[in-house]
Order: sequence, then structure tokens, then C-alpha cells
Amino acid sequence: MHLFPGKWYLPSEPHVFVPLSNFFWPRCPRWWLRLWAFLGVRNEYQQGKPWRSVVEQNYAYHQTHLNYLTNREYRRLSLEIFGNYVSPMEFYIENARGGYAMLCRRLPLKRLTGRIGSHIRMNFVIQKKVTSTSPSTPET
Repeated sequence: MHLFPGKWYLPSEPHVFVPLSNFFWPRCPRWWLRLWAFLGVRNEYQQGKPWRSVVEQNYAYHQTHLNYLTNREYRRLSLEIFGNYVSPMEFYIENARGGYAMLCRRLPLKRLTGRIGSHIRMNFVIQKKVTSTSPSTPET
């Protein structure tokens, strides 16, 4: 099971906590990262670090670790690698503990809410590696 945050995940990028930096991806401007680092926005690994150091860490993270794929691309890769793809957003909404799922449980049309949420918030994907059994090769 995987949760893939979407490019439009709000209010902030879930790894570096900088508001809307995922919106700018793949080219988040340094001035935007500077603003939030100067204001004290830090993830759990950056607590107590100087704001200039945080800017460089966040910039490097954006360049090397973030990759927001579309749901269509996740589906294609999942089918290519695992041979299957399931995105049961209704299951996620019914069972997750987070604020987004709790909000969606209160709304009508959970299927539509889940479908929209998978594009703008995060996509919940279940993948199972299917192994094929090949017949043994006779020894010569």
C-alpha cells in the first residue's frame, strides 16, 4: 500500500513543509524557500538549523528527491512493474485517521470525493507483485 502525495497537496509540501513549494515543482524558486526558512518553517530533521542551511537543504531536496507523477503515470508504472493497479480511495476514506479522510467521510458522494482527492491531494494505491511459476528446466 502506498500513499502518493499529489503536486497540488495543500497546504504544504509534505516532506519539507514549505507551503506551496510542490506547486512550483520542479523549479521551486530559492526566494520562496528563503521566505519560509526565515519565518522558521522546518521539518523534523531541520529543527535548530540556521535558515540559510534549511534553504539549501530544501532546494537540494526539491532537485533530487521530489517527483510528482500523475495518477495515469502511477497506473502505467504499476501495471508495468507489478502487473496490477488498484486505487481504492473509498477504502482509504473509510479507514484513514487523517483530517482529509475524516472530512471526506462527512461529505456526500464519497466515490467522487475520493476520485477528486486522488488528483489534488494524494492517491492511495495497492500493488501486489505477482510472480509467475515457470516449469522447471530439465537437466541435461
